[in-house]
Amino acid sequence: MKNPRNAIRKGAYSVVSIITAGNKTQIQSVIDEDLVPTLMLMVLKESPDVSTEAILAIANITAGGTKEQIEYLVSKGVLNMFKDFLQKKNKAGIKPLLKALQNILSTDDLYVKSFEQIGGKKILSQEI
Repeated sequence: MKNPRNAIRKGAYSVVSIITAGNKTQIQSVIDEDLVPTLMLMVLKESPDVSTEAILAIANITAGGTKEQIEYLVSKGVLNMFKDFLQKKNKAGIKPLLKALQNILSTDDLYVKSFEQIGGKKILSQEI
C-alpha cells in the first residue's frame, strides 16, 4: 500500500475492498491487521481512483459489519474523515461514501449527534 506506483496501490486497496465485501470474519481480519487507519488516511490523501477503492473498503465494512465493527470505525475517527472528504473539491467516490455515512448514522442516534457536532451535517447540506 506504500508502493510509489499508483496502479499498485489501487490494486492493493481493491483487494482490501473485496475482503471487506466478505463476511464479518473477513471484515474483522482487516480490522485486526490495523488497516482501517491507513484506509481512512488514503481516502483523503490519495489520487481519486485510489481513494475510491479505500472508500469502497470502508463502505463495505459499514454494510456488512457488526455493530462493534462500526463502533470501531467511529472510534477511529471515520465521521471526521467523512466530513473532511465532503470538503474536498474532488468528489470521486462520493456515492459509496454517502452510503457508508448513511449506514453508520442509521446505527445509533449518538453518531448522528456526533456528526452534527463536528459540523458534518452543515457541510453535507451545503455540498449535496
